[in-house]
Formats: sequence, C-alpha cells, structure tokens
Amino acid sequence: EALHDISNALTVLLGWLEEASQPNAEPSLKTRAIDIAARKAREARALAREAIGAARPSEAARPVGDVIREVVDSLTIELERSQVRVEVRGGGGSPVRGAATLAHVVTNLMLNAIAFAPKGSTIHLTLGGDGDGVEITIADEGPGVDPAMVPGLFDGHTSRPGGAGIGLRHARDMVRRLDGELFHVPSTTDASSGATFTVTLPS
Repeated sequence: EALHDISNALTVLLGWLEEASQPNAEPSLKTRAIDIAARKAREARALAREAIGAARPSEAARPVGDVIREVVDSLTIELERSQVRVEVRGGGGSPVRGAATLAHVVTNLMLNAIAFAPKGSTIHLTLGGDGDGVEITIADEGPGVDPAMVPGLFDGHTSRPGGAGIGLRHARDMVRRLDGELFHVPSTTDASSGATFTVTLPS
C-alpha cells in the first residue's frame, strides 16, 4: 500500500520534471515544477520511512479546501496531458486532521478519474459538509462502473489500464483510519454516466 502511494507521488513528480525539461519551458513553470516535485519527493520519502518503521510525524489540522487545491494543482500536468478539466465547487474551509493522508486519498481518486475520463470532459470535485464533518465528492464523465464489478469494487478488482487493483481498497482503509468513510455513489441514470466517489470525514 505504501508503494502504491509512492508510485502515485512519483507519477506526479516525473510529470512535472518532464514538463520542466522541455526546451521551451518558461522559467516560471520550471520554478513551479521544482516546488511540486520537491513536495512530492518529501511525501514519497515520508511514506517509505513510515513503511520501514519510522514514526509518523505529527500533523496540524488544515482546511480541507487547502488540501484539495494543493492536490489539484499538483495534477495539472496529468490533467493537461489527458485533455481533461477539473471543476472544484464549494468552500470546504473546515479543518481536518490527517491532511497528508487525505491528500493521498484524493490523489488516488483523481488519478483514477483522469484515467477513465474522455478527452474534453470534466471531473467534478465538490466540497461540502457542515460543522460536524466534511464531504468530498469526485465525479467523472467516463464509462462508469460496470454493475458486475460494484460488489468487489473495494476488494482489489480493477479495470484501470495498468492498475494494480489495490488503489480503492487502500484509499478506503486510509479514510477509515481517519474515522471517515469512502463509498461509491451509484448512478441515478445508468452505469455509463460516469463514476462518483464520496469521502466523508469528521471535522
């Protein structure tokens, strides 16, 4: 599971380094790429250290909106390469603990959505909730989840090209460690209307 999150961090890191290495890359893009690549490298190192037994550093609670915007910003290259847009709705200002864990979860769900989203489509990321909790919903406009796969969706099954089959299971485990829940939202029309996943967390 740690290797899965490290792989995601390295996917984002390599995307930015490849973009910054282009001959026509603007200086501002190179600076931004270095900042994001360094952040992702630190995340990967922290994950690796925790996996080999190092203590997890303490984290202060952060506004969920800040966490989401940081994740979306880091995925700019992946979104542009896939020709997919993202629309973020809602303020989501409530502070949440475990911001790094939440960032891994949202990155996982976003990379899944990008993988299945058709070119020119939009991923809808909605922040909601009240004083007692936070709700994050990610909905794509892809083929949706085959009804036959729904019962085993969090058991390691995957239809994502190149997927290892542990992403959703691992994401749900991480959310539950934060006393929250991750679930698939069935389509109200048909399975081909896209996939929707919702994360709920106590604030």
